[in-house]
Amino acid sequence: YTDQVGFYTLIGSLLFFSINISLTSKGSSTGAAFINSLPVAAAATTIVYPSVGYALGMSSFPGTTDTLIGTINAGQTRLAIQGYLGGTTGTLTQFGYTQFSNTSIIRLDGFYRV
Repeated sequence: YTDQVGFYTLIGSLLFFSINISLTSKGSSTGAAFINSLPVAAAATTIVYPSVGYALGMSSFPGTTDTLIGTINAGQTRLAIQGYLGGTTGTLTQFGYTQFSNTSIIRLDGFYRV
């Protein structure tokens, strides 16, 4: 990594966060892409769709998706990196490590209920 930085603020039952990841080598990982070790687990009744500021240097997007977002499932401390196809379909597709390049950059901000 060139950058692997995150900040958060907990206000009541809402956790606001900002994450910046810049790769220098994606390595040989396979499977689904996640950002692990969020500071506090999401509430047990929440699925969150935080906004992704932007993603640069990606090799591709999964399927026919055209937007990068994250999801945090109820009770979890990890964020799944997803591709989203908007419009009337609302399709979500999990990003895999094959969609990343050695120079991928992801910057995102969001909040979730704890």
